[in-house]
Amino acid sequence: MSTRPMLEAELERAVAEAPHRLVADLTGVGFCGVTGMATFSRLRTRCADAGIELVVRP
Repeated sequence: MSTRPMLEAELERAVAEAPHRLVADLTGVGFCGVTGMATFSRLRTRCADAGIELVVRP
């Protein structure tokens, strides 16, 4: 929860660049709670709306 604002800001920046593909590499993440999952759910919607392929690497 404490890093959500930083994560959302970085994801907004990445989506604003309008890449064809956005890769979210979570290999170094030890825990992702409900807040993080909600953030990635919103990211998936934003990417779909913008025509960006979202790839999430666990």
